[in-house]
Order: sequence, then structure tokens, then C-alpha cells
Amino acid sequence: MRILALIDRQYEKVTRRTLGECDLLTSPPIRAGDLKTHWFEEADIIYIDLFGEAGDEWMYSTRGRLLSLDFVRSLALSGPIVFATTCFLPDTEFAQAFLDAGARAVIGGGELNWVGARRMAGAQWLAFWFVRSLRAGKSIEKAFKRARGKLWLRKLWSKAAADAVQFRLYT
Repeated sequence: MRILALIDRQYEKVTRRTLGECDLLTSPPIRAGDLKTHWFEEADIIYIDLFGEAGDEWMYSTRGRLLSLDFVRSLALSGPIVFATTCFLPDTEFAQAFLDAGARAVIGGGELNWVGARRMAGAQWLAFWFVRSLRAGKSIEKAFKRARGKLWLRKLWSKAAADAVQFRLYT
């Protein structure tokens, strides 16, 4: 299973713990003009840990604009799953753009999403359990349900987990 992770550099160590083996693109140093379509088109899972704003056409790293709707619309994907911790994903056109480009499914949450820079939190734990379930042979739907279930009890004492169980699966 080939996983491409496009992340803000501050999440590098935590992303390696979250996903295990993956192709990691961090910004900085990666910039919007450096992105290549084939990196995305060859992935089975595209994991995005960037910043977003409602109604925006860009996802951001701490350096600035990184992933645009135009770039996503230019992709010819062959069925990957997109998992985005990006805030306000349902309030942008990114989920639909990935689906229109050929993604099998998109997972993301609305409002502000909780992640950790030093330890896994919220959405990163959801991704951890989701990827682990996929690697164990579960279907997308069963893997997502299992990952949310793993966080369900944690939501009682963790705002980050409570946020992550609100993520949705878009198909």
C-alpha cells in the first residue's frame, strides 16, 4: 500500500508514527510549484495534514499556499483514498474535487480539527486506526467505522477525539 503524505513540516515526526511507511512531502521546503501530479496519481492513500479555511481554494502550510483546487482538479487519480485533517474541509470544494479527479473516497472533518505536532491527537489517531485497518484487509467503510469506534470512548475525556469522531466518509 503506497501512502503519500503532504504535510506541514511541524507534523513530520507525528505523521511517521501515524502512518508508518509512507512517501513524505513536507512544507517547507516543498512549495506549490514543486508538486507533481504523478506523486498523487501513484498513491493508494493520500494523507493531507495542512491548514484550511472555509470557502478557500487553497490548503496552507506555515509557509503559505501549498495545495490548490486547480491542482487537485488537474489530477487523474486511479481510486486512492484521501484522508485530510485539514480544517473546514466540507466547507470547501476539495472533497468533491478529489472525488471528481478519481478518488474512491475522501475522509475529513468540518470546523477546526485537532492534531498534534509532538504527539498524535484526534484526527491523527483516526488516521492511525483507519490505515491499520486497511492494512489488515478491511474495506474502506469497515476501516472507517472501526477507527471511529476506537476513538468513541476517548471522546469523553478528549476534545481532540470528540472532534475526530465527527469526521465523515465522502464517496
